[in-house]
Amino acid sequence: MSIHKPVAVGPGYGVGRKTRPASDSTVSLGGQGTKRRGKRRITLDGFMDIPMDIFLEITAHLLPMDILNLSRVSHRLRDVLLSKDSRAVWATARRNVVPPLPDCPPCISEVTYAHCIFELRCEACNIPCSKNICPAVPVRLCGRCAEANIVYAAQQERKIGPKTKRVLRLVPKAETESAGSSPMTELQDLDGLYYAPELNAVYKEYSALYKERDKDEGKALQEFELRRKAETLERREFAEAVFAWIADAAEEKLKTEQGRKLRHTAAVRAKLNELGVAKRDLPIHYMSDWIRLVHRPYELTPRAWEELRPQLLTLIEANRRLQHAKIIESRRGLIAHFYRSIEQMRFKKLTLPTVEEALRLPCLENLINNANSRTVEQTQFYAILPKLFREAREYQRSRRHDLAKMIVKADEGRGARRTKRRKANAGKSSIADAVLLDAPSSIFRCHGKGRGAVDESCCSMALSCAGILEHWKNVHRSESWSTWLADSVRAAKREREPHVVERLLDALGLPRQTSMTAVEELKATFITGKKGNRIWLRVSNSCPARCSLVFNSS
Repeated sequence: MSIHKPVAVGPGYGVGRKTRPASDSTVSLGGQGTKRRGKRRITLDGFMDIPMDIFLEITAHLLPMDILNLSRVSHRLRDVLLSKDSRAVWATARRNVVPPLPDCPPCISEVTYAHCIFELRCEACNIPCSKNICPAVPVRLCGRCAEANIVYAAQQERKIGPKTKRVLRLVPKAETESAGSSPMTELQDLDGLYYAPELNAVYKEYSALYKERDKDEGKALQEFELRRKAETLERREFAEAVFAWIADAAEEKLKTEQGRKLRHTAAVRAKLNELGVAKRDLPIHYMSDWIRLVHRPYELTPRAWEELRPQLLTLIEANRRLQHAKIIESRRGLIAHFYRSIEQMRFKKLTLPTVEEALRLPCLENLINNANSRTVEQTQFYAILPKLFREAREYQRSRRHDLAKMIVKADEGRGARRTKRRKANAGKSSIADAVLLDAPSSIFRCHGKGRGAVDESCCSMALSCAGILEHWKNVHRSESWSTWLADSVRAAKREREPHVVERLLDALGLPRQTSMTAVEELKATFITGKKGNRIWLRVSNSCPARCSLVFNSS
């Protein structure tokens, strides 16, 4: 509501219709100055007849924005509140603002002052949320209207001509932020931004007085310059005071919001304590969602709590699950470390599962899931070792049974009676599996090259039952047993491995009917390989230099 009307070029120009004050007779609840069926009408006749002291007492409790809205209700209220006699009403409303607003200088009307500070719409195009405030003018503009109306002094120099510097001293700068803490002087820096409508109006008035300076010896022009310079200095000081108030108001608003957020957070935590939620259950891993729900700048009402409680409990439950998963993962890591320490030990006739397989054994699963604490003591782990070995033996029996079934399947076609007898014995007991796997002809080959093997050089070799179990554990530990057994392991058929077992037993100095158990008791692992016309036999992984034999295959 500046005296000098700005040019409207913003996106809100020409959009919608301008609102007009309602008539003095009626105001409908459905809209301003409209009559609708079924709507109760409120008459203003009685309100406008109240005594002036009562009206002033009512307005004394309002804020400047409330007075602005009240002036738009009807023509009579607009005439009353926008008249010069109602300056005291606006001044009283301005004193109700916290922190207190700077006093309005006489050269600026209270209505213009209130419109510039509290009305968020652009004065030119009426678009909302306009943030460019020029208190020295005073005017509030949107971005595009500010570019059209607030210009640099150099842009007006051609239009004004040689009188540019004299005219610029008569108009305050249209700054949208504080110029700093430098002291105000009558001569302002001429470089900067100026409000073009006011600058053009002052230039026209100055030019008219300059042309008539000979009539009164330039007294009118001199008085005009002195009055404008004093008014410019006053408006510049007023603009700095407004900028300081804006900073203080923002700080005060931030403090108020922080206080409300703290009270809201304390109220929410008190409610959660009543529900039995401990401090460790608070969802620190979902901090952004937690802050959005808990740190709100208003009071916690019963209705707000009913809407907030299910969302908070969902976050708390998700955090509990995440915390429990982290504890379980930590305990799994400690138990895996303890297990690797005993895995390096060699147990007679016992092949321990891999770490991944062992952690799925019932005894270790119970120890992992007993998450009363984040850590697992080494004494707790050693206390379940007997049970762990029992389950490891059962684990080994199941793996040996799978290998026994593979031998039976490979022997199909070698002899109906022999195959039938082996099928009948396989799977009846662990003793039957042991007899079948102890036979010198029960050997296996791994064809798992390129399938995640740690060391592919050990694949494609003939292995005994104990050897194939150790081979899977050491080389193919990243693969599951069932997948690796189905895809990579084959039981070697006797007719495809001519006299390999006999030659191995001859090399070891053992009878040809010696079982694999006897070979294992000699701490020898049965591994053979073939290179060209020669077969090399490795009877031990621990001492290959002493136990490796090479001879011609022919």
